[in-house]
Amino acid sequence: MRYSIFFLLLTLQTHAQDTTTTLRTFAQDTAITLRTHARDTAITTHDSKPWDYIMMKHGHLIEVTKGRQTPVTSNIILVNESTIHPDGTINVSSGRTKHLKNGQYITMDGRIRKLKNLPRNLPAQ
Repeated sequence: MRYSIFFLLLTLQTHAQDTTTTLRTFAQDTAITLRTHARDTAITTHDSKPWDYIMMKHGHLIEVTKGRQTPVTSNIILVNESTIHPDGTINVSSGRTKHLKNGQYITMDGRIRKLKNLPRNLPAQ
């Protein structure tokens, strides 16, 4: 009788360890899959650097990174978790919606400013 209880407990402990290992492996695989999917999507995220901004000029949304201008063709998520769409619509993280107008730019931390007030130490527009 003692041996059968011992083997039963040993079997239960082994099964619990196998289940824990399986769950841990599943969680790791799921996390890797989610990270890979996020990296492969067309959404770009940015760190805030003073020479990076997005401007609306002549009806076109243009991203300026270290002085290099690139047309915006996909959503961009800013540092403050706001999303700017290629048409200039901004979904603020608080749930509000704004629109970038001609002659305005937005910093990567979400501040909207006028292009004519763009600091001189930034790369030329």
